[in-house]
Amino acid sequence: MQIIIDYLCHAANTLFGFYQQPFLKEWDEMLNDILDKGLIMEVDKFTIKFNYEGEIYLIWVGNRWYSYGHIYSIGDKYIKRGQEFRPRFRTMRRLHNLHINIFEDQEARELFKIYGGKQWS
Repeated sequence: MQIIIDYLCHAANTLFGFYQQPFLKEWDEMLNDILDKGLIMEVDKFTIKFNYEGEIYLIWVGNRWYSYGHIYSIGDKYIKRGQEFRPRFRTMRRLHNLHINIFEDQEARELFKIYGGKQWS
């Protein structure tokens, strides 16, 4: 069911021009390569930090779906708004699934550190 909702959001964003970044095929290919070969260094609510080919890429994963999957920074250099691009929707879903799985796992571990194995009724 979630996949249907996601694709309906994509259709609406495309139809009504709600995406904040334009699509760029080259960015889509590069992001897929980062997802395949990059090393995840850090994950938070809004970004995933990858080490890819010796460079640090911070990829934006907040604001699903309308402003999603663009490069936020490379190394210490933040990307200008006009230089931000989005990947294909399929790639955004792939990135989202990666992010949510890691982020939820981190949240669960933090809760376990705080509360241990206590059961709540």
